[in-house]
This record gives sequence, C-alpha cells and structure tokens, in this order.
Amino acid sequence: MTFPPEFPGSLPSYIFYDNNRNLVAHLLSTGDHYFDKVGLPADVFHAKTKHSETDFLAQAHCNPARFSELIGENDEWIFNSSAAELTNVWFGAFQSIVREMPVPK
Repeated sequence: MTFPPEFPGSLPSYIFYDNNRNLVAHLLSTGDHYFDKVGLPADVFHAKTKHSETDFLAQAHCNPARFSELIGENDEWIFNSSAAELTNVWFGAFQSIVREMPVPK
C-alpha cells in the first residue's frame, strides 16, 4: 500500500491525478474515508478540458480552483500540475528501457 494506515504521516496534503473524479466516486460509494483530509484535484489541464461544468462530482471535489491554498500571488498556481503531468508521461516512455538496467546505472 502506498500510504499505509500504520504511517498516517505518509499521506500527502494533495494528490493530483487525472482521474480523481472516478476515485472520489469510488470512495464515496464504498464509504471509504481514508482520504478525507487529502485534497484530490485533477490537474489544471484536465479540469479545464475534460471535466464538464455540469459534472457536480468533478466540480465539487476535483476542481483545482476550489483549493485556494494552491493559488499564489497574482492568481498563479503554486504548483505546475501540467508540467508534472508531462514529466511523468515523458519518464513513462523510458520505463521499458530502464526496467532492465541494474541499480548502479
């Protein structure tokens, strides 16, 4: 488990994830409260282009604009979730190459 219950301090304050809307739907339907104190915003790009304004669940729980603490001076994001998303995609392309490399490399 990534954030085991025996280490409650391991939970981050926020988890950006493209599909947080479905994660929130699952957590609500199963009554799982483990992530209640964790913000679950979608990255800004996905929130603007993939989530409908009429999707109550996405807007209420995953809209990054709801998290005012993520917006700094001059209404700029303090964390560039789109850059993080692109970096993860870029690194993911190299997974098959580095998977077979020994640890020292």
